[in-house]
Amino acid sequence: MVLEDFPRLVSKFKKFVIGLSGGQDSVAVLHLLSSLRLSNREGCNFLIEAIHVNHGLQKDAIIFQEFCQRLCSKLQINLHTRCIPDDEQEKKELGIEAFARKHRYVAFSELLTCEDCLVLGHHADDQIETFLLQWIRGSGINGLSCMARFSEKIVKGRKFSVWRPFLHLSKDSIKKYLEDHNLDWVDDVTNASHQYDRNKIRNVVLPNILSVREGGMKGMLRSIENISRAKSVIDLKMLELFESVVSSNFDLLMQNECLNVTVCGDRLLKEPDSVVFELLRFWLRSAGVMAPPSVRLGEFVRQLRYAEPGSRPELILERESDSYKMLFFKGRIWLEKK
Repeated sequence: MVLEDFPRLVSKFKKFVIGLSGGQDSVAVLHLLSSLRLSNREGCNFLIEAIHVNHGLQKDAIIFQEFCQRLCSKLQINLHTRCIPDDEQEKKELGIEAFARKHRYVAFSELLTCEDCLVLGHHADDQIETFLLQWIRGSGINGLSCMARFSEKIVKGRKFSVWRPFLHLSKDSIKKYLEDHNLDWVDDVTNASHQYDRNKIRNVVLPNILSVREGGMKGMLRSIENISRAKSVIDLKMLELFESVVSSNFDLLMQNECLNVTVCGDRLLKEPDSVVFELLRFWLRSAGVMAPPSVRLGEFVRQLRYAEPGSRPELILERESDSYKMLFFKGRIWLEKK
C-alpha cells in the first residue's frame, strides 16, 4: 500500500494516534504505519500511539480491548484505552450510533493536541455507505461530501487533525493486505445486525445498487469527489461573506475561536434568507457546533428577520458534550454556553 500524502504529513506532525477498534481497517493502518516507522522509509522519525475506545455496547467489548492490547504490545506501540460512560437516557435521545460516535470523539479529544494527527481506517466502502446514509436523511452538500481524507476537528474546544489514508481503497484490498501479512483481527458480530441503518445500507441496499451497473462503486466515488470540490468552493465564498458580517473580532475566527466571534446582525440581514441560513450553518460548523435541523434553523432566521425591538430570539444548540445558545440582541448575534 502506498500512502502518497504521508511524507508531507510526517513533516508536519510529531505524533500519529491510530483509532484502533481491532477490526480489519484499523489493524491494517496500525501495521502499515508501524512498518514505515521501523523501516524509516521516509527518512525521519515519528511517534505512533493508539487509542481504543470501549463502548461497552456488547458483551464482546472486553475481547476487542484485550486483542488491541496484545497487538500493540507485540508491535511495541503505546495503547491508550478509554471506556464510554453508560447513559441510557442519552442513548435514547441520540440513538446508539450517534451516542457512540459522540463519546468516541470526546475520548479522542482528551488525548490529542493540535500537534497530533488522529489516523482512522475508513475506506471507500465506508465512504459510499456514508453517502447513502446522508442521502436518505435529506442532507445537503456538507453531508453528501462525506468524509475528507484530511480534515481538522474541534471537540470540546480542542482542535486536532484527522487523516483517513484508506479512503481510496476498497474493503477487499485491505483484507488482502492483512492476509498477505498474516495479520489477525476481530470481527464485530453486530455488523450483521440490521438494527443499525448503516448495516442495512451495507448488507442490503448497497449490493443491490452495485448490481445495477458495473463500475457503480467508482461512479459513486466520483460523485462524492465532485460534491466535495463544490463544497470547497462554497466554503471559500462563505468565508469571504462571513468576514463581511463579523464584527471587529474577525481575527478570532482566523484563530479557530469561532465561539468568541460576534456577528453584526444588521449587516447579515441585508442578505437573502437563503444566504443568512447558509452563513449561520457555516459559522456553527466552523465552531464545532452541531447545526440544528433545517426547520429549526429556518425558524430562527425568520425570527431574526421579524424580531421586535428589544426582543431576544435564541436557538439552543449542541456542541459535543456541551449545550450552547445562539442569541440575537440589539443587532448582534453571538454564541454562549448554556
